[in-house]
Amino acid sequence: MVRRVNGLLLQLVVFELPAQVAEAAYSRTKAQLLHSAEALILQNNAAAAAAANATAQASTGMDSSQQLLVVSDGHHTDESQYKKFAEDRISTLILEKYDPPAFRIVAYDVQSKRKATLGVEPQAVIEVSGGIYSPFLNPSRRKELARVVCDSLIVLFPSSRPYEIVVPWSGAKKEISTATAPTKGSKASTKSGAERVLNRPGRLFRSAMRICQYELLVSVYSHVISEVANTEDNHDNRQLIFNFYSPAVSDAVEVCVSETGQIERLGVAVMKLTEGAQRAIGIRRLCRWFRAEIIEDILDSTKKTLYVVLLPPSKGFLSDYQEVSVPGPGEFVRPVGVPGVFFPLDTCGRPLHRVGMTLQNRQRTQPDRDFLITVYTKSMTENPERGLVIKLYDRSVCETSILHVGASELIRLCNAADEPDLLRDMVYAKNEEDGLHLDEIESGFSQLTLKGEMERATKLLVDKLVVDVMLTQLGFYISPQDSVVPYIKNAPRGIFPA
Repeated sequence: MVRRVNGLLLQLVVFELPAQVAEAAYSRTKAQLLHSAEALILQNNAAAAAAANATAQASTGMDSSQQLLVVSDGHHTDESQYKKFAEDRISTLILEKYDPPAFRIVAYDVQSKRKATLGVEPQAVIEVSGGIYSPFLNPSRRKELARVVCDSLIVLFPSSRPYEIVVPWSGAKKEISTATAPTKGSKASTKSGAERVLNRPGRLFRSAMRICQYELLVSVYSHVISEVANTEDNHDNRQLIFNFYSPAVSDAVEVCVSETGQIERLGVAVMKLTEGAQRAIGIRRLCRWFRAEIIEDILDSTKKTLYVVLLPPSKGFLSDYQEVSVPGPGEFVRPVGVPGVFFPLDTCGRPLHRVGMTLQNRQRTQPDRDFLITVYTKSMTENPERGLVIKLYDRSVCETSILHVGASELIRLCNAADEPDLLRDMVYAKNEEDGLHLDEIESGFSQLTLKGEMERATKLLVDKLVVDVMLTQLGFYISPQDSVVPYIKNAPRGIFPA
């Protein structure tokens, strides 16, 4: 069923545990309550005996033939009428008693995608359903009993932990409260502090990012420690507050970064950057110096805590890349490849084609972009059939993206474009062109000779491969680091640039 419990909409699934589990839990609960129940019975018997003695003493001063009795309606009657009234009440209904079951309730919150599990003991089922003689304990009315138990649920919102569900009965936890989930118009919240930061003023940035293999929600806020000391020279007075929230463990961590720390890692303060895309890129680059880890509590395996630390500038990700003996790519851009990148990473051959195009964004909600596209061979000594190097220049942000297309991908693209013989014809044409040699006089007029015709035929085949087959299937998407990543649109599902 679906129930709104303390303002939180939950999907509830109730399972009945085996009878052996219910009997064992019920016997254990009865043994715990036996001592307190015997003490209560002795106390009630003593009180009843005292009341009977007081009544006997009060009735000794009256004549037995004229003794009057008081009934529930407040009038006096004689003993014969009272006997008739008692005989009418002898015919009573005998109630059946059933063994109580044990339930396991699984609650699922669609909004936070969190599950909470609760085991309901038989004694709790008895108290909630109305006692040991409750008709809901009949095995044929298990669904009605499950609804009764679900209607009595209470949701708790403990600090730095997900929500919990409990059943209020005599053996339940003592910290049961009537806290409710916050509504849209309410200012106070009974949930964890990670969700209260959403309405904090001064927010500069909020996005989902991947920090050390963990998906975190990053929110950045500007903060000035003291308005009086807020000068241009006092860099430690102006700082940024990074709030990292992990939906997996429902925990949040805040880290303060001073303006001096920003300059040491980025070379410029984030607030000095232009508001918009430039500032967002600066914040994303600053997030590379954070290291996140989710640690499980040794004493409680169900409790996990998020830890985030800021690495010093000398131990940041740039220092790690410099220590690896891999040659840096040209123009300080790391290329992507289909199916893989070429080595060395800065390889680039002869230019084949250059054109300005508008490429389609993989995210339909985002606008397309204009790029200056240049296609090169793999190296100066290799032909186009061995692979292509495609460079995309975005003049709006002055950044270059590189895509390496291997020979196997070119074959697949030609087959998809219904041109399976294009690469073979291009190789034959290039071999015929290279096999024809001209003398010193003819080399100055090569365009008027047979070799000039062969060069034009080879150029037409190369342009058909680049323009009609390659560039028509070229697209791009924006990475989490706000960089342009080119890819092939008709590639098999799940295969993107490596």
